[in-house]
Amino acid sequence: EIAQCLVGSEMCIRDSVKYGSVNEIAGTPVSMRVTNDAIVIENAGEGSMLSIYTLDGRCVVNTTIPDSYSVERSLLAKGAYIIKINKTTFKILL
Repeated sequence: EIAQCLVGSEMCIRDSVKYGSVNEIAGTPVSMRVTNDAIVIENAGEGSMLSIYTLDGRCVVNTTIPDSYSVERSLLAKGAYIIKINKTTFKILL
């Protein structure tokens, strides 16, 4: 519910927010690990967005993934990458 009020000559908006428990908000965290052969992503959630960027901002992977997914390391050159899975971000060095 959003309520409006006047403060002096300015209008402000107050927002009433209801919060759930920590478990309801957090859910199961996405995890990522790097093996000798692949970058392994787990608990991403079906239909999650995976983006992998080089440090200069070039997007090298941008795809929708299932709950668990692997990216072969041979597809990526050695270097540093930023991996974004929905709103979770990881930095890795290959």
